[in-house]
Amino acid sequence: MNATTTKARRRILGDCAAAILDDCDAVLDERTDLETMTGVSFTRKAIAAARAGHTEAAQALAANTLDTLLVDTYGWRVSRQLTSHKAGKREDLRNGSVRYFMAFAPIWHVYADFWADRGDPVPSAFSRHASAHAVGPRQFTKRATIQAIMLTTSFIAWRNGL
Repeated sequence: MNATTTKARRRILGDCAAAILDDCDAVLDERTDLETMTGVSFTRKAIAAARAGHTEAAQALAANTLDTLLVDTYGWRVSRQLTSHKAGKREDLRNGSVRYFMAFAPIWHVYADFWADRGDPVPSAFSRHASAHAVGPRQFTKRATIQAIMLTTSFIAWRNGL
């Protein structure tokens, strides 16, 4: 809320990383839904890795945990439809509640199409596809790691009814 540009948001992610991880931990402390406990456990491991300076491992684990939670919640086909960037799919997000939109709009963005073999530039912000298919220093950063952990924690909170 305090940032008006992408650059300012990324600066806050870097400057406030420790506090953000503390907040994510606090949210995970409140989770009691047995269906997301594995996700909670792996997100906590991603947080621990990030705190220990292993941002690449933390980001990879958070990205895969988020993907697994989506598939576990909706099944493979529906989870892919929710994250699809084909024409009209973003409008599908607007058909739900405000709470639903707030949880899924950022997730939808990190599933943007990325095709390294077509020459797409590797994004510096967290990208699920780039994390999976373009391992390198431009994608795997402290800020992208914080984004991945925040999104995974947010999905877990949404899944648990918060």
